[in-house]
Amino acid sequence: MRRPLRDFRASVLLVLFLLLSAVEVVDASCECGFYMNDTRDYFTHIIYNNFSAFPATKPLRSNPDFAQNWVIQEWSVPPGNWVTPLGISNKEENVFLKDGNLVLRQQGYSKENILKGANVSVASIASASGDIIHGSFRAEFKMENATGGSCGGFFWYRDDQNEIDIEILSREFKPDMFMVHYTTHPALDEKGQLVKNATEVIPLRGDHPARSFQRHRFDWTSEELRFYQNSTQVHANAWRVPDAPGYVYLNVWADAGAWSGLPSTTDVFLTVKSIAIFHNTSASDQGLDKAFNMRCEKAGGPSNTTICLDTNIESGKMDLLSSASTVVPSRVWVLSLLCVVFGIVVSIL
Repeated sequence: MRRPLRDFRASVLLVLFLLLSAVEVVDASCECGFYMNDTRDYFTHIIYNNFSAFPATKPLRSNPDFAQNWVIQEWSVPPGNWVTPLGISNKEENVFLKDGNLVLRQQGYSKENILKGANVSVASIASASGDIIHGSFRAEFKMENATGGSCGGFFWYRDDQNEIDIEILSREFKPDMFMVHYTTHPALDEKGQLVKNATEVIPLRGDHPARSFQRHRFDWTSEELRFYQNSTQVHANAWRVPDAPGYVYLNVWADAGAWSGLPSTTDVFLTVKSIAIFHNTSASDQGLDKAFNMRCEKAGGPSNTTICLDTNIESGKMDLLSSASTVVPSRVWVLSLLCVVFGIVVSIL
């Protein structure tokens, strides 16, 4: 009476073996996404730039390593009212590589510029993709050489109702600290009142911290926003969390308004050492990114050789994740399901 069971088990083993044999297993490197070591968040895509590895090319837009991820902004804003007394002009010449870093420059604003009513010459870059939703956004930078006002920003933006900001102001630099402004827009409610917890100002302390590179980071999930200073979480906000895709920006600017202050009379440099953005797309956020799913499946599916650890990416090690089983995304892989079913059948038999 046991023979039919043995035959059934043998048949299941044969089918499973054939399925396994049919799967193409290739050498993989992050084909199935990225795991955040400290938060256990999982994201499918990456923008990673270590600018010390970039070849020096002029103009910068001709550098393929840069152009595949970033677009230099070239547009102007005319003078407004007393809130924005001076116009600004984002210029390509203000974005360049120097000493292994990316530099965004705000040109010094002279007395002659004031008499002419000239725009302040500033800099901004935007991600080439505007389909960025949820992720861990990280940049290591410093703002240097200001003699007067300047604002440096690292932020995600869709529109005025969907924006996540990290900003620093040269007028707030002190020997032992500078303030970091964290804002989730809209920061004002329908009555023009500040939204609780939408804006937080937290000092970054140290010995002349403005002179050194600092790691700025915000994490965005469907549930909340978290902000970090040098890997330490300093603020969180779960109110009005954006839920649509947008772009990532870095910029440096001043318009003589109350926020930035009178423009620096000397050139100001936002010097960026590296950028790491682990993120989803609007399709992959729903598990519907066909290109990503096919790439991951071709590599053998989620495993310790196809999901990469964020800390190893940023350190340059590119080591593989040691325990991918805790971060396999919700997509159900047919082969994995068959393995589970087989295990149950064998245990019953």
